[in-house]
Amino acid sequence: MSSTIFVSDIHLSVGNEKRTNIFLSFLNDISSWATAVYILGDLFDAWIGDDTLNQHQTIINAFTKLSKSTEIFIVRGNRDFLLGKQFATAAKCTMLPDEYCIEINDDNLLVSHGDIYCTNDKMYQQFRSMVHSHEWREDFLSKPVTEREQFAQQARAASIENYKKLNQEQEVTFSTLFEHAKRFNAQTIIHGHIHREGHVHHKLEDKTLDRFILKDWSDTLGSAVIEKNGEFKQAHYSLEKGLTIFDDVIVLNNQTT
Repeated sequence: MSSTIFVSDIHLSVGNEKRTNIFLSFLNDISSWATAVYILGDLFDAWIGDDTLNQHQTIINAFTKLSKSTEIFIVRGNRDFLLGKQFATAAKCTMLPDEYCIEINDDNLLVSHGDIYCTNDKMYQQFRSMVHSHEWREDFLSKPVTEREQFAQQARAASIENYKKLNQEQEVTFSTLFEHAKRFNAQTIIHGHIHREGHVHHKLEDKTLDRFILKDWSDTLGSAVIEKNGEFKQAHYSLEKGLTIFDDVIVLNNQTT
């Protein structure tokens, strides 16, 4: 039986061994049963270019090992949107576009990092458009590593401050969710980015949409969604308990349409 697991916002960094260790343990545990794993953005806390591959050899080695039993798919996030072909080749994974549709039991599942659904956050969307342009990327990647690292630190600090100011209406725009779901004829969306966790059953006129939100990982706990035979289950991962799969859904608080 095939099982697919979805995670997001692990935010790995060179100096955080605890976060790295819990993620490595997670990869090792799922290798015996997961057919595919989808990492929906912000695998890394920052990625300043594929010329820094040597700093992340431990993760690359773990992906290479996992790829022998499990397909690895990665959607770029707002922190690691510069992940490129060199990383994908070295890590034996497949890079996906901002949105990707998966057919499961004749239903369409739409996966994304989730930042493109935050259309009420105008300032962020302007920044996103800028850094996703070909011209900006070429210019940025031509700069010295130290200069790029400084930019990443500043962007990270600004992102944290922005999260503090956002209200729930700015996190995800419901009309945007339904617009994108209609575009892909999707009945379910899974995304991360907003650093909260839960499941919401949305209704808009005669339309319905199920949405699973993946929480960001901490040094001790990871959030996941597992699909098996068309059924979705939420789960947590820790070094002490391993993977804990919940029978009852975790409902995202204060989210209504």
